[in-house]
Amino acid sequence: MKFFKEVASKLITYILVLSLMIGGICVVNAASDFGDDIETENFYVLTKGEKETLDLTSGGTDCDLTDYKYVSSNKSIATVSKKGVVTAKKDGSCRITIYAKDDKTIRTSTKIYVGPTIKKLKLSTNKVSITDGNYYMLKATITPTDAVVSSLDYHSSNTNVAKVSSKGKITAVNPGTCTITVKTRDGSDLSRLCTVTVTKKASSDDAVVFPNPFFKNEVTTN
Repeated sequence: MKFFKEVASKLITYILVLSLMIGGICVVNAASDFGDDIETENFYVLTKGEKETLDLTSGGTDCDLTDYKYVSSNKSIATVSKKGVVTAKKDGSCRITIYAKDDKTIRTSTKIYVGPTIKKLKLSTNKVSITDGNYYMLKATITPTDAVVSSLDYHSSNTNVAKVSSKGKITAVNPGTCTITVKTRDGSDLSRLCTVTVTKKASSDDAVVFPNPFFKNEVTTN
């Protein structure tokens, strides 16, 4: 009887220790996952004198901006208040670093661009025809040329027909028709379209033979 009591006591102790260990692991995981993901926009584009409140979220929920600290890498270009309000000072770019007041390891950052935005966007053509396997360089022109964010987004409506690079190189893939969309990235929301038609490259079997008017056929009979 005494043996069974000792076994039961040890078994109960083992179960309690195991449950505490599992509980401890769960608590640690819950603590490490809490508030570790703060996110904001990749960049903001402002004009001199403009103010913008940072958009800060954690787990898809808006953050209380007063729980964080903000540091500008260049206060002559843009400053940031204790409430996350950015003020553009002069043309240029800088970075705002954001971190939690109670844990500086929880941090993120965003780029601030101060300067003119794109007013006009023009493409070299709005319609192009290419044979499969060939390419066409689509040229985009922006106004003003000194826009603070001059990069553009290129997108193909059907990459099985034609692909497009970040520089506007359209590569024909298969016969068909698709649309290339070119958009500004600075918040000006300008876009232009180019229709691409890909045709099949003629093979030697598809070649059309025309008669030579300077050659006279000769017929020989026995």
